[in-house]
Amino acid sequence: MKPLGKVLHVSKSKKLILKTSSPPPPVNTEVYDEKLNVVGIVYDIMGPVSSPYISVLVDKAGINPKTLVGRILYIKERRLRKRGKRRRV
Repeated sequence: MKPLGKVLHVSKSKKLILKTSSPPPPVNTEVYDEKLNVVGIVYDIMGPVSSPYISVLVDKAGINPKTLVGRILYIKERRLRKRGKRRRV
């Protein structure tokens, strides 16, 4: 698990706004809390390249976005597929 960032606040459209210092993940990446429960997906990336803000769309209806303010959310690290050698024909 890789920390994504700390939840700063909830937007008017009920999306979580996070600040991260690491390179942002791709859009539609699943976001998890400390207990490895799926919170939502990365919806948008905005702000400066050096420290971007991430908007997370909360998926589950049972989760109140206001309870997540101040918490650190996580993403699973993706493994890159290794490509085999290209063969000459």
